[in-house]
Amino acid sequence: SFYTDDPSRNTISYHLDPNHLIVKWDDVDHYYIGTPVTFKIMLDKRDSSVTIYCKNCISNGRPHTQGLESSSGDLAAQYEVGGQPVRSARSWNATEDIIEFTPNCDWEPWDDNLCPP
Repeated sequence: SFYTDDPSRNTISYHLDPNHLIVKWDDVDHYYIGTPVTFKIMLDKRDSSVTIYCKNCISNGRPHTQGLESSSGDLAAQYEVGGQPVRSARSWNATEDIIEFTPNCDWEPWDDNLCPP
């Protein structure tokens, strides 16, 4: 979600049940500059969606990217408005914000494959 965070000094927790994996970053400082962010990411096994809840994702002035990426780094999905990436390699803020990525193919969030082109 906010990939420049430094989790070594703050709280990261998770919850696992039969249908969800939820990982929460609570007041995690940015790397180098201590502007804390609080957000969680939920993987839903029932519909293979990935939801990002930004309670307080305030930029530290450096570029951030919000989206999904395969572990190999060769496939990705970004948050877009009007076909244009909105939160990609730029400074942005989000408060009480929810973004959901729902696949239109047979994709599982724990697999290494995003939907093929």
